[in-house]
Amino acid sequence: MAAPKKFTSKIAANGQVVVPKELRDLLSLKGGDSIVFIAEETGTGMIRIELKKPTKSFKNMLGLFSDLKGRSTAKILRELDDEEMP
Repeated sequence: MAAPKKFTSKIAANGQVVVPKELRDLLSLKGGDSIVFIAEETGTGMIRIELKKPTKSFKNMLGLFSDLKGRSTAKILRELDDEEMP
């Protein structure tokens, strides 16, 4: 397991936080993405903060199937049966 990396950022007066570029790259974050902060007490008086990029929700994934909208299930299955396998 790789050693943990430390990233530092300042909190602006209005509460905004800049995610350091190296961390944005590591998590493949881009403008408009959401992130989740998870705070956990460690028992040593310290608080551990995790930053996670949430997985895409099922609702967001529905857009992947937008080209199927309005087509019957039977037609979609027939088309899949007709496709050649690689």
